[in-house]
Amino acid sequence: MMRVPMSVLQKEITGRALSLEQARQYLPMLGFPIESMESLSGDTLLEIETTANRSDVLSIRGIARDLAAKLGTTLGPIPSSSVIEGSSAFPIRLESALCSFYAAALVDLGSSTYIPYDTTKFLELMGSSSKALASVDASNELLYRFGQPTHAFDLDTLQGSIKVRLAKSGEAFVGLDGISRTLTAYDLVIADEAGPVALAGVLGGERTKVTSETRRILIESASFDAVSVRTTAHRFNLHTEASNRFGRGVDSSLVTPIRNLLAQTIAQWTEGKVTAAWNVGVLPVAASAIPLPLSLLERIAGRSISATDAIAHLEHLGATVILDERSLVVTPPSWRHDLNLAEDLAEEILRLEGYDRIDSSLPSIEADPLPMPFEFSQRIQLSERLAHLGFFQTLTFGFHGPSDETTPESDQSGRRLSNPLGEEYSLMRSSLMPALKKSAIQNLRNSQAEVRLFEIAPVYQSHSEGPHSVLTLALVWGGRAGGEDVLTPAQNITPLHLMGLARTLQLQDIKIVDLGEGLLGFEIPLPSKPTLTSPLIPHFVPFSRHPMVQRDLSLLVPKGQIYGDVESALKTLLPKACRSLRCVEIYAGKGVAEGHEAWLLRFQFQADRSLTTEEVDGWMKLVVSHLQSMQITLR
Repeated sequence: MMRVPMSVLQKEITGRALSLEQARQYLPMLGFPIESMESLSGDTLLEIETTANRSDVLSIRGIARDLAAKLGTTLGPIPSSSVIEGSSAFPIRLESALCSFYAAALVDLGSSTYIPYDTTKFLELMGSSSKALASVDASNELLYRFGQPTHAFDLDTLQGSIKVRLAKSGEAFVGLDGISRTLTAYDLVIADEAGPVALAGVLGGERTKVTSETRRILIESASFDAVSVRTTAHRFNLHTEASNRFGRGVDSSLVTPIRNLLAQTIAQWTEGKVTAAWNVGVLPVAASAIPLPLSLLERIAGRSISATDAIAHLEHLGATVILDERSLVVTPPSWRHDLNLAEDLAEEILRLEGYDRIDSSLPSIEADPLPMPFEFSQRIQLSERLAHLGFFQTLTFGFHGPSDETTPESDQSGRRLSNPLGEEYSLMRSSLMPALKKSAIQNLRNSQAEVRLFEIAPVYQSHSEGPHSVLTLALVWGGRAGGEDVLTPAQNITPLHLMGLARTLQLQDIKIVDLGEGLLGFEIPLPSKPTLTSPLIPHFVPFSRHPMVQRDLSLLVPKGQIYGDVESALKTLLPKACRSLRCVEIYAGKGVAEGHEAWLLRFQFQADRSLTTEEVDGWMKLVVSHLQSMQITLR
């Protein structure tokens, strides 16, 4: 999420004025939905949703760049600086390839500090606040505006030279938050002779922090490896403004200009002086050129886009483009780490063209059907059957926490994630029921009178060779009296308030659970079979135009007879023309012999031709004969 004050956004764009209405219209079209908009301190503040691959839009200038490209105009220049680079004035050594470039500056602070009102107001709009320290406020302002994190050390607290190196395993570091952390050999640090003074790209250190007593500072602006910063931030759960940007990749071309601008700004605000500015290392190599055939662009877009228009769009985004016959050779700008493929470039062109201009017709493909795995076919059939019964399918997260374990004493070691998103997602799930229960309760608490949910997904068991998955079906059913039946509201007469209270039972592999709040849960492991080798293509079977023949049998059945056994036996016996077989009535009492029940079975026959009475009579005789072998007779 990125907070953007409208007044600051408008100042970044030159050549054409940007109105609030245009921002509201174009930002969602460009892929940045506006989550909220409010008037604050005489300005309009937009809360914009950004995507993880677009590190460049974690700055107001990045957002402005995309809007300027959509408007067909340009950005204003980054403010210039009078800082002159020279030779090293303080020993700094890069000992790890995880930091390729380090720009430093020394500033002697004056005796007074003046923070401009515009800066104070801007920081408040960004959800921060002025710290009344020039180095901190100026650093934060430049970070929000341009996306380049910087840091300042109290020069007089540094002991000896600076080294950018990997930490020693077990080395301690106390951050600006006052918390001591034990580092690993994979964490990149800024260190002096006494130890780490900063977690590179993540957090500054307590020992060298700038205070109101500081008189000399060392400014740092660097290029750190994104994966290294992201890993360290995740390990220590330190998601700072700096780590969020370094962890996605920053614009290496801004390292030096922002260092210069920060040093000059601090000197101006404190009536101080920039005494030195120098660089260590080399900037990262520019991105490789990417060929984009115009034929590929046309195929993706579904229509022809001229080379002139495509080049204009890419150049507005900062790319360098060369037209080579029927192909564009594109070098992405330093701030676009997400552009790696020709398809990425095509997407950028279509973003600026407007997705509404893409043809709505679907592309045609010719392909032979692939074999359908048994598990996939099983999922489809089960899902359709349950949906017909009024259940809604859910898709829940595959991980859960220790508190969600249905059997806490079970072995968790084989299912524990090495780098979880959090404790609540630290285990591969051993049951679908906890997540399904949460979904059901959420529905009940949001005025849903009745809940019927199901999920078909794998659960995991610990195994010496790694987690073992078992495809499982879970259902949750329950609710309050009077809930509407999803499929047949008029027939919703089930007295839910009379439903019995269930407890956890085990019927072979079927687990039935009382989930509380009137919810009943079922969890059933599904059988697995080898993958089918023949294609299973769903196809429509035409409805028969010939009449259906219905026959009823009234039977005397011994008590205890299982209907499922009877149905299975008769379905094996009868031809495909038997479209339906069901028990429509069961009666026991007056007029029925003791120890027996009266069943009414209904048979329905239909074929792609007219059935004769003789055919149906013959099938019914077979049925009666087979039933007699099961001690079932006609009434």
